[in-house]
Parts: sequence; C-alpha cells; structure tokens
Amino acid sequence: MDLATGREAVLAEDPDYDLAKVVADPETLEPQSVVFLADRERWVHLDTALGAEIDALRARLRGEVGISRSVRSDRRWLITDIPSDGPAHYHVYDRDTGELTFL
Repeated sequence: MDLATGREAVLAEDPDYDLAKVVADPETLEPQSVVFLADRERWVHLDTALGAEIDALRARLRGEVGISRSVRSDRRWLITDIPSDGPAHYHVYDRDTGELTFL
C-alpha cells in the first residue's frame, strides 16, 4: 500500500504458500524481495540487482538464509545460515568485497 495515496498493488503472490519474509530497503522501506514458505524458502526478487546479489550469497551457504541490514550504510549484512541438519551459523557479509566471514 502506498501510504501517501492509499493505493494498493500486489507485488508478489503465491496461491499455495504463505509469505514468510519481506526484505526492504533499510532507508526507503521499499520492498526489494519477498520469501514464500514452501518446502524450502522460495525467494521472489522485486529489485533484480539486489536479487542477483542475494542469490549469489545463498549459493554459498547450506541452509535457509536470514539477512539483517543496517540503515547506516547497508554495506555489511549479518547473515544467518540455518541448515536443516544442524545449528545456525552466523556470518558478516561485506557487499563491497563479497567476503563472507564466519562469526
């Protein structure tokens, strides 16, 4: 919903699965990706550039991915990697270098 105009628009939907997450720009709060909860998380990217970065990051990890972003610069993300067969792993992802550091 556009809060200024009250206009509503469907950005992404799935007839079979519930919406699990919305990834929004930390500064503008514009939705950039959404996640539907199927057998595995299914990501739908509204921002293709960010989507490509998230998909490349997800390919490097084993499980479902959580992303915490900072409004200050959005250059470093806290990443949670949750595999189905073990404990969660935490990483810092540097968007400038592509480096993924295990914590």
